[in-house]
Amino acid sequence: MKPLALAAAVVLAALTEGAEPFADPLASGGHGPAMVLIDIGPARMGRPPSDQQCRNNEPAHDFLLTEPFAMSRDEITVAEFERFVHSTGHVTSAERLQPGRNVALVRGQVPDGTCVHSSFWGHAPNRASTANWREPGFVQGADHPAVCINHDDATAYAGWLAKETGQPYKLPSEAQWEYAARYQRADEEVAAHQQASSEAIHAAMRNRGRTQETGPVGLRPANILGIRGLDGYDDSPWVVAEWTRDCWNDSYEGAPRDGSAWLDGDCSRRVLRGYGFLTCRAAGRPSVSSTATGVRVVRAPMR
Repeated sequence: MKPLALAAAVVLAALTEGAEPFADPLASGGHGPAMVLIDIGPARMGRPPSDQQCRNNEPAHDFLLTEPFAMSRDEITVAEFERFVHSTGHVTSAERLQPGRNVALVRGQVPDGTCVHSSFWGHAPNRASTANWREPGFVQGADHPAVCINHDDATAYAGWLAKETGQPYKLPSEAQWEYAARYQRADEEVAAHQQASSEAIHAAMRNRGRTQETGPVGLRPANILGIRGLDGYDDSPWVVAEWTRDCWNDSYEGAPRDGSAWLDGDCSRRVLRGYGFLTCRAAGRPSVSSTATGVRVVRAPMR
């Protein structure tokens, strides 16, 4: 592990060891998601040019979080998202399409509002089968991560939490997500993880619709910060991708160095993190989702 990351890890471990998650009360009764406090510190974002797995994650650069924040310990669950829907009457774009319906692709693009089965991404057929968070195409429990959540849905959920709690809930910046994920495993393990062959990854994606499903959140052990489920690309249960606030840029050239969201660039696409990659990222259209896209929130700044 690099000296900068090691120093941050030691400090953060001392700060968070034994810390209990908290949950803000909701105005309508009950509590919001379990949150974990994360202190400020330095971190490194991106991979060196020698890493062939993450070509859009260059150049590697250091950044320094300037304010503490809290991140939801787990992905937002079906039960948590359902409460938001019942409270607001929110209808996701995907719910307006009949589940299981085949939609034609236009120049390989998924139509707006569609949630497609994630097996689509592995082989890109001419048609994609639709789904939504209520009917994703596989059995889910209330404690599974909510899927078929697009960027607009995720933003609406975070906005509802902010209104219900009176606290500044939002989607994480990519830097906040990276900061939390960096302590999932040592840098040496990250490097080994990223060297997995693209053929194996694509094979797993092709097979996901047949063999992979979500499981209850929290099955993976927490990292030293107390956050669970930030990475994982192996057998069931599946770990979903999570939306960030950041607009898409083809590289990290000019990225903010203070941990804030990068709101310049192509905002018709937003950065997705997770779904089996620890430091790789993907571009997602805000109006499109899949059975492998969900949401995690932050509360920032802490006050």
